[in-house]
Amino acid sequence: MHNDGTPLLILRLPKDLRRYFTYPHGLLIINEKPGFLFKCDIKADYLVGDIVSKYFHGDVKILDLKTRRRIKTAPDKVDYNNQLIINPPGTVSQNSRTLITTAIDKFIVKGEEDLITMAISLTIHGKTIIYGYPRYGAVITIADTIKARRLLKRFKPDIVFLNKVNTKPKREINKRNGG
Repeated sequence: MHNDGTPLLILRLPKDLRRYFTYPHGLLIINEKPGFLFKCDIKADYLVGDIVSKYFHGDVKILDLKTRRRIKTAPDKVDYNNQLIINPPGTVSQNSRTLITTAIDKFIVKGEEDLITMAISLTIHGKTIIYGYPRYGAVITIADTIKARRLLKRFKPDIVFLNKVNTKPKREINKRNGG
């Protein structure tokens, strides 16, 4: 558990770039039938998003255990033995950039995983990334370090202070507290 006031270095998405990130940046795979989940034999180096991670094949999965920011995707019994990334909404955290380079195959994001593709692109050039594009399907893209640097130069550096961010599932915390 992080203590009160733990600083986290972030790059915050500026308002003038928000619209840019609402469009797909790569090959859009459209899910033709709304609500019909498709399985593909497409393999990527990185899968970003819970639905994408469920239906595509990849070496590294990055999940936040939600879809469309609210709907939980994880069953009651979740494997929490994965690396935790702290990444507040609308940001790319130093924590995400550092952890992406480790040899771990699954990450759970506390916060939001949407901009983690930027952390991957900034760190590892030429890798294939598939990320979810809600209500339409998925996007396949190639990590481009030069493009990521150009975009991230426009992000605003900031420090956020974490306030009791738990890194363990609630069940374990409740057991410790007698619950």
